[in-house]
Amino acid sequence: NKLDYLKTGYAEDLEDSNFPKLEDKIWQILNQEKGYILLMSALGSINEAIVEMKTPLQAELQACQKQTKEELDALENKFETEKKRLEELINNQNTWNNQLRDGITDMRREVTNSFDDGFTNIRRKLNDYIEEMTDKPQKIANLIETEIDALISQVGKELTPKAQLLYKEVEHSTGLDLNPLEVTSLESSSTKISTDDINLKARGWWDKAMKASRSGMMSGFSIAAVGGAIGFAAGLPFGGVGAFPGTTIGAAIGGTLGKVAGFFMGTKDSWDDLRKKDQIENQKIIAKKINPIIDDSQKEGRRNLDNAITKLERFMRDELLERIKSQKKTYEESLNSIKKKSPTFSTGCRTTFSRITATLGISRRYLSARSKNRQRNRKVADNSVQ
Repeated sequence: NKLDYLKTGYAEDLEDSNFPKLEDKIWQILNQEKGYILLMSALGSINEAIVEMKTPLQAELQACQKQTKEELDALENKFETEKKRLEELINNQNTWNNQLRDGITDMRREVTNSFDDGFTNIRRKLNDYIEEMTDKPQKIANLIETEIDALISQVGKELTPKAQLLYKEVEHSTGLDLNPLEVTSLESSSTKISTDDINLKARGWWDKAMKASRSGMMSGFSIAAVGGAIGFAAGLPFGGVGAFPGTTIGAAIGGTLGKVAGFFMGTKDSWDDLRKKDQIENQKIIAKKINPIIDDSQKEGRRNLDNAITKLERFMRDELLERIKSQKKTYEESLNSIKKKSPTFSTGCRTTFSRITATLGISRRYLSARSKNRQRNRKVADNSVQ
């Protein structure tokens, strides 16, 4: 195995350990996701920029198309109403802040319950392993380490979509995902990135990689490396919100897995005090050594997850407030665009109409590129990590 290679330096030991294959597989996973991660992050930023650019242009376009003062007044009132609504959200943040806080509380409770239930099951498995394999204490330690790694990675995997959903719910309740103009003739569909676009592609590479980590071919350190790298990369495509939430979750996963690996390193070659003839006494010694490691792993995992959720709450609150302020500014610019136009100069809008429709064509090209990218990523996911 890899430890034999580190001791002897023989290439045969390294080849027998399958470690080079493991390393290649890790890089294959991460390299296949690298383009997806970077592209989704860029598309999220482009999407927000397009929305900010489109709304004033659409307002100006509709102003050009209106033929009566009443129609222009109605359009102006619509934007004035939206601007005041956003001002109220800025001045009175309790409504959406409470929704965010309640959602975070629910998410924290669900994740913590899942985490604690998982460790309860791990303790039960330890008892079963001790009954079945008293003469193989290191194998028991390796199995428990693998169970803990799998649990922590699974909880992290579940946390990301929960955070995504909460953000989208608050975004919807504040109206940040709505366009007051509905110029359907210029849009083939909404420019929002859907949950399908940012679904971690968990059905593909994540599950396959975690199966690889539980195959038993690798040491505890290797499993921690795989889980940490996968957790970090999996969190990144957070759907237009930016990379911070994903990296926060990934860091919690990777940090905990690294700590767990360190805890279990102490069990290596530490079973000399087992009494081969006294099975009950041996079982007590094994439980006495491994149970404290399970306790420490649970405490470390809960601490890291709790810190990650706290950071997520702060990030979401700041991000949502910034979005509200930005959209209010966009509506103010839209109002200025409307006020520039007058029914008496409607004939001068033909050039403006052509300019605006050409500019808004960016949205259609963006949506087309996004659709092609989605199809490409699905093919990559199907072919990755066979």
